[in-house]
Amino acid sequence: MTEGNLVPEHSLKNLFFNSHWHCRELRRVLLRNMMKMLLLRKTQNFGPFESFSWVMHYMFSKHTFGWYASLFKKAGEQLSGDITPNYYHIPETRIAELYGHNPDTKILLFVRNPIERAWSGALMNFCDHAKRAFESVSETEWVKMLDEFYGYWRPYSEVIGMWQVYFPDMHIAFFDHLKEDP
Repeated sequence: MTEGNLVPEHSLKNLFFNSHWHCRELRRVLLRNMMKMLLLRKTQNFGPFESFSWVMHYMFSKHTFGWYASLFKKAGEQLSGDITPNYYHIPETRIAELYGHNPDTKILLFVRNPIERAWSGALMNFCDHAKRAFESVSETEWVKMLDEFYGYWRPYSEVIGMWQVYFPDMHIAFFDHLKEDP
């Protein structure tokens, strides 16, 4: 398992038995898509069989760079991709590996007030992922979670520098600007 908020290593054991929020969410998605397929319900972007097929591919295929690229449906000239604050914590060796597999990847890096970012992460972990009411989280738990975020915080200049070594044309912007004008 990786530090803090990052997801556990992909394995069938983790997928079915790990209590980490990511694994619980994957189990929920699998069950929901099985039900939609059985009831022939369409999801937002796919028919019932396409959606179930995508979930099965996501959950049970070997996680490689090729697998990851295959998750994104091509839509003509429109770009598709992924977004997560966890990319901020990727070690440089993994960034180099990504570059080696796909040097044409478009990187958009959004920076945010570090205090707002830590608070958002704590809220996400307790209220979204753990499904707890805000009021049920003790002050001690909040402080511990924020201390964890602080423990693996890296200055933006360091993170930007690592990514720019491999993707010098990456786009850097402020998260607040994205929220104001998506």
